[in-house]
Amino acid sequence: MLPPPAFGTLKLIDEVNCGVSSDPHAFQEFPTNASRIETVLGRPVRVLPNDTPGRKYFAYRVGYGKGLVAGKAYVLSVEYPDDVPRTMIIANNGAEYTRAFHTGNTVGDALLPPYVNPNPESLDLPQTGTFQTWQSLFHLHDRYPSIKRPRDTEFPRDLTPADGLWVIVAQFRPEDAPLSRGAAVAKIRLYEAPAAPDYYAQVRLPPTGPGLIQSP
Repeated sequence: MLPPPAFGTLKLIDEVNCGVSSDPHAFQEFPTNASRIETVLGRPVRVLPNDTPGRKYFAYRVGYGKGLVAGKAYVLSVEYPDDVPRTMIIANNGAEYTRAFHTGNTVGDALLPPYVNPNPESLDLPQTGTFQTWQSLFHLHDRYPSIKRPRDTEFPRDLTPADGLWVIVAQFRPEDAPLSRGAAVAKIRLYEAPAAPDYYAQVRLPPTGPGLIQSP
């Protein structure tokens, strides 16, 4: 049992060591040789460098053969070095969502994205100089896609919990994230979440009474 801080003590289901080229989990990257292993803060990590052109990603399949159950709550955990400015995009295809975060003085959003208006920020976030953990609670779907998500029937949702799920780490084009030093990940972990409502956020309602705002 391991204790990630946001959800209490959780049961570890699967762990990917991204800094080891011999890690046995299924692996894909785009384009070929998009990522490389570097030593950061004294530990090996997999990095998507921002000194080569184009969009890029690497992906691992986690939870294969681990008895995953559709509809059950899990916690996805990504351990990364908080050493230099980085923009990181995390896609969890088992729940078909994508989230992104940035560290240091990166601009946050893509500067020149197609189709949508950008929302760049000018923030100089303090950095710890240590490894940090990004976490996300999700409920596993009963059917979901592999690497590419469907817009029509070209990429079907043909995976089930027995197949595990793909976790994708992506990086913007260098011109879209000019200050980022590239996404970097040490480990990807999948935990079994506690039973609901143990993971519900506590709601603190305002006081009621004469002269006070009444709660709904």
